[in-house]
Amino acid sequence: MATRLPTAQQSLLGFVVDRGVRAGITLADGLTATISHGELKGGALDAWCEEAGDYLEFPLAEIVEVRGPTEPRYFSGLAFARLATRPSRKSA
Repeated sequence: MATRLPTAQQSLLGFVVDRGVRAGITLADGLTATISHGELKGGALDAWCEEAGDYLEFPLAEIVEVRGPTEPRYFSGLAFARLATRPSRKSA
């Protein structure tokens, strides 16, 4: 597993593998991806990448951050912008 990640992020990555949970990842080169349904293959995580619409291999040593769906950085820019600008409901 990506050992330089904090324990909580390693655990979240484990849930991607064990339970198919969705998570956002950032690689060392700044690339971000939303992944799920992962499988460990040697030193890589083979996971469904929503942006690519296919399974891709992500080198574990290159994963520098893992985010859950409740964290603001999880969302892609446009989706997050729409979510952040949604009018709030005011009670009457």
